[in-house]
Order: sequence, then C-alpha cells, then structure tokens
Amino acid sequence: MKLMKKIDYIFMNFLFDLKDNTELLKSAILIKYEKPHLKMDEIMKKVVEMNPTKVKNTKSAYLNINRSYTTALKRHTNLDEFTKILPPAFKYNPTTKNFINGIAKYLVKEYK
Repeated sequence: MKLMKKIDYIFMNFLFDLKDNTELLKSAILIKYEKPHLKMDEIMKKVVEMNPTKVKNTKSAYLNINRSYTTALKRHTNLDEFTKILPPAFKYNPTTKNFINGIAKYLVKEYK
C-alpha cells in the first residue's frame, strides 16, 4: 500500500524516536485522512476504539501522542523537511493537532 509506505517514511525519517505511541499517532493520521471532517476529539475517540489495549480514554490518547510527538520534535533542529510536507504555518506552530491535520491533508492531496 503506497499510502502506508509514505506514512512509514515520514515516521522513520522525522519521528524515529516516538517509540510506544507511534501506533496511536499513525491511527490519528489515518482517521483524519479517511474522514477529514472529524474534529480532534472525535479522532481521539476513534484512536481509543482502534487501540483499546494501549489507551483507556481520549484524554490519555491525546496526552500520550502529544508528549511523544513534542519530545521527537524538540530533537529536530531543522524543520525544513517538515515544511515541505506541511503548510508553512507549521514551522511557527508545530502542534500535534497541526501535524495530524497537515500530514492528513498532504496525504489526501497525494493519494486521493
């Protein structure tokens, strides 16, 4: 599947140190890709449904994803590669929500 290879590429090259919560973030991106109209709280509910053994509720899902993503992002000194994928605003506001939305939009543009 071409889409999953692209997501894996993004994770291997930019988010290599997410470790445990990679599956949660990938789930969130795929949900947003498939249903772009969903808000973040609805996405987190679906993440919990897809990963019931890893997280118990939407708050813990978002906190786990956010903590890991923020840690990984801080380790990157250069965000230029991210801005090739995400909107330029991401360079100045690299939140977890913006990342999920930006990657999903990029994937929709490339693969739908």
